[in-house]
Amino acid sequence: MSMNNRLPYRHFFAPGFSRGRMPANRPWRQKGLSLLEVLVAMGLGLILIAGATNLFIGSSQTFRTNESLSRMQEEARFALNRMQRDVRSAGFQGCAPAVENRVATAGNELQNLLFTELPLLGWEHAGTGPGQTSTIDDYEVGDADNWTSSAGLALPDELAGAVVNGTDVLVVAKVERSAASYTSEVEAGDPAAQPVNPGHNIGQGGVALVTDGNCTSGNLARNTNNSENALTFSSSGNTANGLSFPTNPASEIFHYQIRAYYVGLSDDQPALFSQRLDGADGTAAIELVRGVESMQVLYGEAGSNNAVVAEAYRPADEVTDWQNVVSARVALLMRSEAPASAELNTRVFNLLGTEINPSGGTPADPDGDRFMRLQAAQTLGLRNRLR
Repeated sequence: MSMNNRLPYRHFFAPGFSRGRMPANRPWRQKGLSLLEVLVAMGLGLILIAGATNLFIGSSQTFRTNESLSRMQEEARFALNRMQRDVRSAGFQGCAPAVENRVATAGNELQNLLFTELPLLGWEHAGTGPGQTSTIDDYEVGDADNWTSSAGLALPDELAGAVVNGTDVLVVAKVERSAASYTSEVEAGDPAAQPVNPGHNIGQGGVALVTDGNCTSGNLARNTNNSENALTFSSSGNTANGLSFPTNPASEIFHYQIRAYYVGLSDDQPALFSQRLDGADGTAAIELVRGVESMQVLYGEAGSNNAVVAEAYRPADEVTDWQNVVSARVALLMRSEAPASAELNTRVFNLLGTEINPSGGTPADPDGDRFMRLQAAQTLGLRNRLR
C-alpha cells in the first residue's frame, strides 16, 4: 500500500478521543470550591457554632443559678437549725425545781436578768418593725442606740459597733449537759478544786449549772479553774465560795451559756454571727453563715405565765412581758456569694411584715442588682415554756 493511501494519524485514536484532551467518559477531578459554596459552608458553620455557644452559655447560667440557690438554701437551713437548737433548750434548769444564781453579776444587768429570770431576749432596730420599710444602701454597723428592747436594757457592750443596721438581735440563755461527774462528795461552801471525770469543756470563766444528788437544789456558779479535770467556784467570780449545797457523783453538771445571734460584717460582706455573752474566756464572735443580709425576729407572747399558745407576735421593742414569750419567729434574707442572675433583680422582700429593699434606691423604685436572693423563716418554740 502506498503511503498516500494510509489514513491520517488522527484516525487511529479511538472514538471519543482527540488530540490534547482526556476521554469524554472519564470523571473530572475536583480542583476547588466556588465562592458561593464557600459562603454557604461558612454560614452553616457559623450557625452551628452560635448554637453550641448559646447552649453552653445557657447551661453555665443554669448551673450557676442552681448552685447559688442550693447553697443559699443549705446555709439558711443550717442557720435556722442552729438557732432552733438553742431556742428549744432555752430556760432548761436540769432536774432542780429552783436554781440560785451565785455568779457575781454586779453591774451586768443582762447577765443578771438572763441568769435568774429570762431564757430569751431580743433587740429591734429602729424603723424595721412590721409595716415598715428598710432599704439596704450599704452594709454599715450602727451605734448601740439604734437598737431598743422593751426589757429596758441597752444593746450588750460586746455587740456595740458590730451589728449591721436594719437587722435584729436575738439572745438565748441555754445549758448543755456535761458528761463530767464529781469523783467524790464535796461539802457546801468548799472553794477548793473539785476533781471531775471525765473532763469538762466549761473552761475558766465559764458558768456551770450544778444540781445536788437529790435534784432538790441547783446553783449557777462561775468556774475559776483552768483545768478540764476539776471545777472550782471561788469568790473571785462568785458571790460566795463553793456551792450552797453538798455535791456527790450523782450531781448533774451543765454548761450554762448566753449566746447572741446577729448580722455583722466579714470582709465587708454581711454574715450571721454567734457570740457568747456569759463572760467566759475565749468567746469571740464566730461567723456562722456568710451572705445573710437581714434578720428579722418576732416574739410570740402568750396571755399569761401559764398559757402555752402565743396570742400575738411582736417585735422586741413591743413585747409586753418577756416572761410570757413562748416562741420566736426568725426570718433571714440570704444573698448569693457573687452576681448570678441573668436579669436585673429589683425584688423587694417581705420579712415577717417588714419590707426589705436590698438593692438600694427606694422600695417603690429599687436600683436593682444581679445578686440572687432567697428568704427563709421558721417559728422556734421554747420547749421549757410549752408544757
